[in-house]
Amino acid sequence: MLKRWSDTYGEDGVTQVDFIHDVCGEVFVAEVCCQACGKPIRSGEFSVHASQGC
Repeated sequence: MLKRWSDTYGEDGVTQVDFIHDVCGEVFVAEVCCQACGKPIRSGEFSVHASQGC
């Protein structure tokens, strides 16, 4: 997520990098997904609550 922000809003002259998946050799983009339903998490689609064990 930070890489995507940096690629969009980073300063000129800063070298951009790609993350390569060593297994297949292709560029990948990390994405945060819900463990329960598998859907990607978008801005504004989550809230923060105290854990039950706290």
